[in-house]
Amino acid sequence: MKLFENRKAVTTLVKIWVGIKIITMVFTPFILKGQTVLNGSFENNLLVADAINYSNTAFDSVMENCNSFGSCGNIDVVKSCGYCNAVADDGQWFVSLTGGGTDVLSLKLSQPLISGNTYKITFYNKFCLLYANLKSSRVLIGLSAVADSMGTIITTTRAPVNDEWLQNSVTFKSPIAGQYLTVQLETGTAHDTWVQFDNFSIEVAAAVNDYEQQSEIAVYPNPASSKVTIESTTAIDGVDIYDSTGSLLYSIVPGKDANTVEPEISAFPAGIYVLGIHQGNSIVERKIMKITY
Repeated sequence: MKLFENRKAVTTLVKIWVGIKIITMVFTPFILKGQTVLNGSFENNLLVADAINYSNTAFDSVMENCNSFGSCGNIDVVKSCGYCNAVADDGQWFVSLTGGGTDVLSLKLSQPLISGNTYKITFYNKFCLLYANLKSSRVLIGLSAVADSMGTIITTTRAPVNDEWLQNSVTFKSPIAGQYLTVQLETGTAHDTWVQFDNFSIEVAAAVNDYEQQSEIAVYPNPASSKVTIESTTAIDGVDIYDSTGSLLYSIVPGKDANTVEPEISAFPAGIYVLGIHQGNSIVERKIMKITY
């Protein structure tokens, strides 16, 4: 009888232990490691000296987790001080791109982004007037599911104006489950436009960014049929307008210290659009509805 009771007690304890293990497994949260840019500082490469005007194939063969697929394919990978006394923002190496899609760069992420989640990209760039005919350009940042396509444009950043590394931070809602950040200069050619890049990183964005806390933004009328007025207590550096798929439709850069911007949307079809309002190193998102009468 005692043996039976002891067995019953042991069985009860085993059931309790198993139950605790199941509860622990069910309710213990999974900790997901955030996405990272695998070679955002361009340090993981097989080079020992500057690689100037490298073809797409040559670049891909020496640079880990990055791809070049521009129409011209003459990207530069630099570590010496022979180009405008250049020094990398992070580590020893940086890259230089020419304009208008002649150089296009993709950087692989550790895992695809989650569509609909909000992320923050940070990178550094600068403009070097190595030759008198060179000019700067705004930068298109995209997100792609493959390494050799620009994918969906998520933002356009301002053009660097001098030979000092400028930090750019872009907060965006991921339009697709892309695993490649893509970069190209908006304008120019392989012969007259040249911008340097370094130190790309990505992180999950906070729910509310600093500029939304510091500034008040009014967007009216909403819905709108022709012109939208955007007013802010903090200077507006630029406004991008995206459609529901995340495609960039319109960009405007107002004058210095502008607090009011009035983009024209009369040519847009009726629907929902996202405003990307550039303020400092951040972008504040607002939605508007376009209607037709």
